Amino acid sequence: MSYVGAPIADHARRCADEIALVAGNDSLTWADLEAIVNAIARQAAGSAPAGARVVLDLKDPSDLLVSMIATMRTGQVAIIPDPNWSEGLMNALKRVAEASLAPQDIENADKSENKLHPAPKPEDAFYIGFTSGSTGYPKAFRRSHRSWLASFKAAEEAFGLSPDDRIMVPGGLSHSLHLFAAVHGLHLGATVHLVKKFSPRSVLTTMIERKCTTLYATPTQMQLLCRAALAEGLEFPSLRRILISGSKVTEKSRGVILDAFRSVQVFEFYGTSETSFVACRTSQEVIPAGSAGRIMPGVEVEVRREDGTICRPGETDVIWVKSDQVFDGYEFGEDSETRFEDGWLTVGDCGWFDAEGNLFVSGRRKRMLVSAGVNVFAEEIERVLESLPDIEAAAAFGIDDELRGTRIVAVVSTKSDISEAELRRACLQQLPSIKVPRRIFCVKDWPLTPGGKSDLLQLKVMATERDAAP
Repeated sequence: MSYVGAPIADHARRCADEIALVAGNDSLTWADLEAIVNAIARQAAGSAPAGARVVLDLKDPSDLLVSMIATMRTGQVAIIPDPNWSEGLMNALKRVAEASLAPQDIENADKSENKLHPAPKPEDAFYIGFTSGSTGYPKAFRRSHRSWLASFKAAEEAFGLSPDDRIMVPGGLSHSLHLFAAVHGLHLGATVHLVKKFSPRSVLTTMIERKCTTLYATPTQMQLLCRAALAEGLEFPSLRRILISGSKVTEKSRGVILDAFRSVQVFEFYGTSETSFVACRTSQEVIPAGSAGRIMPGVEVEVRREDGTICRPGETDVIWVKSDQVFDGYEFGEDSETRFEDGWLTVGDCGWFDAEGNLFVSGRRKRMLVSAGVNVFAEEIERVLESLPDIEAAAAFGIDDELRGTRIVAVVSTKSDISEAELRRACLQQLPSIKVPRRIFCVKDWPLTPGGKSDLLQLKVMATERDAAP
């Protein structure tokens, strides 16, 4: 099949009455899904030509997923915005697009008799998503059918996914991890379970009742799911694998996950919206603490110095990736850290290899702090803080300082009464004094992006205000 979602028509012919998609109390058989996809595809074809950028202004996850498959089928490019964006931002996005789909278009879709555009080619774009915006304004990245088809193949080989799976997708589809999981599941012929609102207890109950075999989640979602599972002593006899990405899992969190989900294979993979899969570690392997794991099949990775030469094992510099899975480029917005060079791509992540070929990701270069002439990755400080008992999340930032150039401060999420002095003493046991935050503030209501990542922009504002307070 030459494009994403093409096998769905075959699934509908072979398994017409079997369940394909579930969201809350609503479900669609494969025959239902195929009929709705075709109806929406005809509606979309009548509103814009092949290749047109179509904004999916849809809150309901089932409507969004089905509409995306429909626009793919008729050769258009689905733009999937953050549902929490302001009306002004949504209207601005619609002005640069050729068309949009709203709930009323879905309701009227079965009345359309338009012909579909020709099927897309593998090199055609089909999806424009947005980076999380956790460190700056979101950028619109563009994906081709070929890149996701290559990513599907990599996921099936690495994780053992098959049409027999029942896949739980517990997050919003504006996050590329959750969207990838849902689209890949239907492409594969598996049953996909969506949630209309993330509730740990509801997600876990659904997983048990529907005998879900696969769970995709971010580390933050896993923390909440583990807490609920352990509190109620839940067991998951049908669950075979958990796939985690979005940010690094701490050693402390990894132990909690393995305790809450016993006998389940856990895959943690490193990648970005721009690169797809890069490296992976599993719960069945012995991998050094802090490592992202081994490079995945079909992917090449080099750590390069500024002059382009390749670093020795143990030497930290910029990570470059080469594979069939990488994105086409940014539709709008830009990032000076993201560069293509002779088929290789970097997004500005820095890291190093050990002598055994395990990849370690130090952090994003644009988050590097320079304090008293010393380079410090904010992520290094965050990992130390998050390793401490009762610390659920952490974020480190640089504040302008006349003496040091940058003064390092941090914020943490905790329910304990641990003092700032205790936190700094604990950091000094694992970090050189120059890297220990001068101030550490506790935050009760930890802000997250819609994709479940820490909202670093909002957290920096909070840290700056607390630091400036008398």
